[in-house]
Amino acid sequence: MYWQSLIAGFIAGCGFNAFDMQQVCLHWYAPLLTLFGFSILGYLLHYAQKPLILVYCFGLTYHATSLFWVGSAFDYTSVPFVKPFVSCILAVCLAMQFPLSIWLATRYQNLLRLKVLPWREGLFTLKWISVFAVLDFLRTLSPLFFPWNPMGFIAGDFCLSSIRWWGIFGLSWFMLLVSQMFYLTNRWRVILVIVLGFLCVDHYLYQKKPTKFTSLYGRIVQPCIKQDFKWQREKIAENVETFRALSHKPAGKKLDFILWPESALPVYFTEDINELAFLTPGTVPLIVGHVHIINQDRVCTSLSCLDKKAGIRSTYQKRFLVPFGEYIPIPFIDKIIPLITEQKMGITPGHKKQILDLSAVGLPNAHALICYESVFPQTIFNYEQWIIGVSNDAWFGLSAGPYQHLRWNQIRCLENNMPMMRSTNHGISAVIDGRGRLVKWLGLNQCGIIDCHVPASSGPSLYNYVMSSRSMQG
Repeated sequence: MYWQSLIAGFIAGCGFNAFDMQQVCLHWYAPLLTLFGFSILGYLLHYAQKPLILVYCFGLTYHATSLFWVGSAFDYTSVPFVKPFVSCILAVCLAMQFPLSIWLATRYQNLLRLKVLPWREGLFTLKWISVFAVLDFLRTLSPLFFPWNPMGFIAGDFCLSSIRWWGIFGLSWFMLLVSQMFYLTNRWRVILVIVLGFLCVDHYLYQKKPTKFTSLYGRIVQPCIKQDFKWQREKIAENVETFRALSHKPAGKKLDFILWPESALPVYFTEDINELAFLTPGTVPLIVGHVHIINQDRVCTSLSCLDKKAGIRSTYQKRFLVPFGEYIPIPFIDKIIPLITEQKMGITPGHKKQILDLSAVGLPNAHALICYESVFPQTIFNYEQWIIGVSNDAWFGLSAGPYQHLRWNQIRCLENNMPMMRSTNHGISAVIDGRGRLVKWLGLNQCGIIDCHVPASSGPSLYNYVMSSRSMQG
């Protein structure tokens, strides 16, 4: 049965990679693949002699398939030979969630205060799913647990809009429940079908409403600089000219801001960062991602707003860092950092609750998401009129990684009913409305600009309102 579990995990993982490259969205059959894979797992569990080993086998191929692209980042380091091992090690570690959820559901019989019945009666299945969904959420408490691929992620054009009520992990719990529908009692099946039908109709009606726009008009720059050219000294002048040329292209209207991607240019000190403002036309404020060295002993991945008059006006510092990329969670091997990245010291995380204050340049304040941060729901802790996202997904080439990353940004927008302006180095840059829809975008390896009004928001979602209230109480 173990090889069947391995195949089921592979099928489930394929759903996360079934993207329509032209429309930049999941294919309609993507959620069906993942649901089918988890459904097979539920069937196998009913006859398993060693369920912990069985579900671990499923988790191995599930994570290895859905996250195969992670190792691609090491193509641009001095240790490219570790690429296949990175994805395998990640799968080996993350797969532990599956046997842990079975063990917890079995050990704590009164976890949900339900009478324990045989597997076929369905209540154990409900308990297991609930424990698994809780573990999914707990993975977001630390960047080390890489909470990238919960079930709600692949809901597609069926019921994704419901995350504005209960968040992505609420939807993940429901999708897991749907995958085990055949192993529940008839009463539960009827309830699930009714709720699923309601969520599908709600999604259809919610997504039919047209996008509205504010008067704020900005430009997103996608320079498409090759990753291996980005830090070469002999290429710096050429890269600077690329940003200058794209920023100075004629605009149909007066620009209120220009947005550059994460780590746009290799400048690190405040006085050098201030000079970037002179690469933009007129008095247009520049919002740019960069690495910032502070007092010679602290390095932050930052997003700053600057202008010609005063230089840096405000700065947001990245809070959730990429483990083993931006910091080493194991202290005694932190000397590996210089071998993997250009930094000679680890990145320091910013304060937990930050927004990008843009009042000094006459723009509304914004939430900021730098790269990996878009995966964590707690990054949006209150309501603002918009989100600014920057990233550099060139590390992952033409794999499913950039598409999955874009989808996480769409999820954050839909979850909180907040629009986003997103700039990346080589794609996928986009304007996203508060319903998670792509208004405009530039695909992978497309050099260019997006000039667009910032979409309007009708106010916080129920999920955002509840989370904001809890954040204020905390």
